Amino acid sequence: SKYSLPISPNRRGACIRCGECCKLVFRCPFLFYDEEGFAHCLIYKIRPIGCRKYPRTMHDWATQNSCGFFFLQDDNKNNKEKRIFSILKNNSKKILIKHYLRKTLNIILFFKLWH
Repeated sequence: SKYSLPISPNRRGACIRCGECCKLVFRCPFLFYDEEGFAHCLIYKIRPIGCRKYPRTMHDWATQNSCGFFFLQDDNKNNKEKRIFSILKNNSKKILIKHYLRKTLNIILFFKLWH
């Protein structure tokens, strides 16, 4: 499907609920921490696909110092993939901001309609 976001087969580990991915572009309004300091999402069951699959690849893994996920090194990457990621990396901040703002606004509107 054109909306699918594949996850690298080299990704390992699990979410340790640090919450750092929820603060990449801006602090998500649905993020809160419990008494023990673990992150929780108020809309976990309906969170955006980018949140569900973060980090998809080593190239978009911006929370390396705190994240429970990690990536195995792949020495067989082809040059085309490297070129695509270098182009995307240059524009990624603009894309992420637009994506997260749009998704957050949609979620806020959804909740306002139902309350």
